Amino acid sequence: MPTILGLRDTADFQASERPGDWRDGILRLYPRSEQKAPLNALIAGMKREKTVDPRFDWHEKGAPVRSSMIDNATGYTVGDTALTVDDSAPFRKWDLVLNARTEEVMRVISDPATGTAIDVSRGWGSTAAAIVDNDELVVIGTAIAEGAKSRSGLYTDPTDVFNYCQIFRHPLKLTNTAKSTKLRTGKAKAEMKLEALDQHTIDMERGFIFGVRNKDSSGDEPVRSTGGIYSFITTNKTTVAGAGALTYDAFNTFLMNLFSKGSPERICFCGNRFLKVINDMVEARGEQNMKAGDEVYGIKITKYITAFGTVYFKNHPLFNEVTAHRGLGLFGDLRNIRYRPLDGRDTQYLPNRQDSDEDCTKDEFLTEAGLEVRHEATHGILSNVLSYAP
Repeated sequence: MPTILGLRDTADFQASERPGDWRDGILRLYPRSEQKAPLNALIAGMKREKTVDPRFDWHEKGAPVRSSMIDNATGYTVGDTALTVDDSAPFRKWDLVLNARTEEVMRVISDPATGTAIDVSRGWGSTAAAIVDNDELVVIGTAIAEGAKSRSGLYTDPTDVFNYCQIFRHPLKLTNTAKSTKLRTGKAKAEMKLEALDQHTIDMERGFIFGVRNKDSSGDEPVRSTGGIYSFITTNKTTVAGAGALTYDAFNTFLMNLFSKGSPERICFCGNRFLKVINDMVEARGEQNMKAGDEVYGIKITKYITAFGTVYFKNHPLFNEVTAHRGLGLFGDLRNIRYRPLDGRDTQYLPNRQDSDEDCTKDEFLTEAGLEVRHEATHGILSNVLSYAP
């Protein structure tokens, strides 16, 4: 036992004598899952539809196409009546057809005999004009004689679209000794449960956004992954070229195409770089149509009103973690997105999953679900948005 002579300071204490001062609990830098997974938060407030099969299908049908383009490099004179078009399916006998460029109206005189040819009478109540390649012909109604028989029907078949449910599992396991051990950071199991739920929610969030639809049957049991919103979008998909300088005209054109179908509102999950560019654009143009602080299903968003529709921007924390996603904007029409859990397999906490002779505790979070992403043309992707070009 050492003897201390004179003034004693803290350096004279033995390490085992000083309990120290530790803050109880753990201080986290990352946000909780409900903040980090805004899509899941929105889904929780939306209508959900259970599925009774791990593959779920739906049928889609868009508005009938009632126009086609002239397909003849040399064009036609005012007297030509046999016309070649890209697709004759939109036309039937007695349809009135407008040449959108010349404003000439023609009348179809017979049902198309082939997939690319129509026969017309020219200058119906209008002046016949020369036709050039790629003139657009638009059906504007019918002109049918009194007492005429009914004409042929015109039908459009629906398109079959499908997705899979994906199994998400996040276990937590610790010995019963560890479970009973007192820690400065709080109860071990409670902390593990909270972290497992965070991981579970975040993995679902990434899967529902960036996942790909696939099924592997090569093993003893099939493995499925669900297609996320990103994987369904093919129509409104724009990457800003080069250094990623977005112009107002390019952004306006993207929104014009995006809002040409679907509802008048879109949610945009975006990276912080993307949102900064939008802010820079609004400030540079002196616009007053952007407002922060509104809420949708409890999620704070930034509202942007345009001539085409309203966009609700939400800076997505997970996008900020990936360099390539910081300049990404994912636009979704929430009316065309459905959460589809397998019956009895929606998110649940399952306790006591350990073997009967194990001296431990094992629980887990489990979800088997997917997304039904309807009418992909109502959603959009704008990527590589890194700066604003006035």
